[in-house]
Amino acid sequence: MVKRYNVLFILVLLFFAVEIFIVQHYCTNISFERDVSYKISRLIIDLGWVLVIFSCVKKCAYPFVVFFTILFSFVVLSYSFEFRSPLFFTTILYQAREAAALLPDFWKILDKKLLIFLSFVFVTNVIVFDKYTFTLNRASKRFMFILGVVILSGTTCWMNATAANFVIKLNKIAKADLFEHYGFLITWTAEKILLDESELLQTFPDRPLSNKITKKIGRLPSCSSIVVVQAESLDFEVLNLRLEDREVTPFLNQVIEDGCFCKIKAPHILGSASSDCMVLTQKPRSKHVLGYLLDGYDFTSPSTLVSMAKKNGYSCNFYHGYNGTFFNRRKALGKMGFAKILFEEDFPKGTRSTCLSRDCLLDGQLFDFMSSFVVENKKQLDFCITLTAHTPFTTLSLDKCKMLKEPVTLCDNYLNSINYFDSVLGKYVMASKTGTLFLIYGDHNSHVEVAGGESVFVPYILFKKTPDGVCSPVGQKGFVEGQYSLEDVAENIGSIFR
Repeated sequence: MVKRYNVLFILVLLFFAVEIFIVQHYCTNISFERDVSYKISRLIIDLGWVLVIFSCVKKCAYPFVVFFTILFSFVVLSYSFEFRSPLFFTTILYQAREAAALLPDFWKILDKKLLIFLSFVFVTNVIVFDKYTFTLNRASKRFMFILGVVILSGTTCWMNATAANFVIKLNKIAKADLFEHYGFLITWTAEKILLDESELLQTFPDRPLSNKITKKIGRLPSCSSIVVVQAESLDFEVLNLRLEDREVTPFLNQVIEDGCFCKIKAPHILGSASSDCMVLTQKPRSKHVLGYLLDGYDFTSPSTLVSMAKKNGYSCNFYHGYNGTFFNRRKALGKMGFAKILFEEDFPKGTRSTCLSRDCLLDGQLFDFMSSFVVENKKQLDFCITLTAHTPFTTLSLDKCKMLKEPVTLCDNYLNSINYFDSVLGKYVMASKTGTLFLIYGDHNSHVEVAGGESVFVPYILFKKTPDGVCSPVGQKGFVEGQYSLEDVAENIGSIFR
């Protein structure tokens, strides 16, 4: 009878190990057909961990083990679905503060279906463990512990021996490969032990930016006034979108007819700061750590956007409606040579909204301040980052919600935020100097199902202010065919000064 229960218990633990294995798989986004031998080995490793853990805890603690496993699964799966990447320990170390800022609004943006499913898994596991497990005697626990250690050490050593390049892979941080082969704990531990800042700096590709857009439309012309707008969560699908015969973005719809625009694939990687960091430094981004967060990152290079602009006689200004400590932007941008760097805390005190549990400026307020700093007869480059359309899209007060007066869903709030951005952007453009070149791009997709499904595309919109409206700054007008990335956008913006 005892042997029968031992077999049942092992089967229950194997069932639990398979659950962990499946979570690891969906966090790496790699097909099951790839590296089958490594998948089998990782499943054995998972079983080894389960044996060790359950041999060290009492039966009354099993539900807590299951609970924390489910909680861990929810965190890593939510991150993976949001950023299309496994959660690296490096990300936890460097961006814990930014993650904490999201916690008060987390309920508004979390995946309710995933939460319900994992809650069901938790209840099922507790029932299974309660019914098919029993209090192990000391000999059984010792045997389980030794078996688990042997499985872990043997399988890990075999995998390292056959791979023979674990450290090399780790130093290059081969994306999901290490997670697919070893799971989270081994990879996280190795990250902590082996990766310092000098190694992290090597994760930034040492190559020029992709230049597909410039090849297609040519270099952008130099103008005395240039405005670059990184628009928060601006999906491509909102352009020309209508709700009850009303346009969500009437100003941008007119602009893309008379100007020029591209469709950009822009998945959410590490946060919006990775987008503006790439544009400003004119270097490809790392998928694992933000350049802003590394003290050793070179922000004074002659190839940065600010350095090239200053060499061409431009005065450069940076504007953002949020706090400068977020993503360490203020410290990093201070090294670039901006003439003026203004975050939310630098603007005159007055009416504030709230985003990510902190005071912020609405896009309209930000554009009004930018207009007040325009200097006539001076070459000027203004770079601004909008904020109103940041997840969970609740920055606007109801009196400013013009698209949907009584928003209910996340999508309702998003469309109101984008409609507001479009309105205040139009006012800002119309009040700007004739001849101003505007370059507007979305930092990443919104993760909102706007037009029948979630989009991974954002627009890159180029136009020049004229006495009669706007026009294309290049030879091509309207939509530019092709597949492009934010790298192509960054390079095209920098082409003005090369």
